[in-house]
Amino acid sequence: MVTTPVKNLTFEEYLAYDDGSGFHYELVDGRLELMNPPTIEHFLITKFIEQLLDAEIQRLSLPWLTFRETGVRTGRNKSRLTDLSVVT
Repeated sequence: MVTTPVKNLTFEEYLAYDDGSGFHYELVDGRLELMNPPTIEHFLITKFIEQLLDAEIQRLSLPWLTFRETGVRTGRNKSRLTDLSVVT
C-alpha cells in the first residue's frame, strides 16, 4: 500500500518528494496523484513519435531536444509528467 502526504504540497516540496517506492506522481492542486504505469504499447508509440521528431529536428538542424517523462509545471502547485516533450 502506498501512502501519500495528507497535507497539500508546494511545487518545491513536490520536487524534493521521494517516498522510496519508485512510483511516479503528478502534483494536482497540491495533492500527489499516483501515475498508472504505462503499457508496452504506450512505450512503443512514445518511442516511435520521439524517433520521428528527432529525425525531423536533425534534418532541419534545429537546436531542439526531445525528452520523455519530464515534469512540466502547469500551475502554482501543479505539475504533470509528459509522455514526450520538445524543448529549445
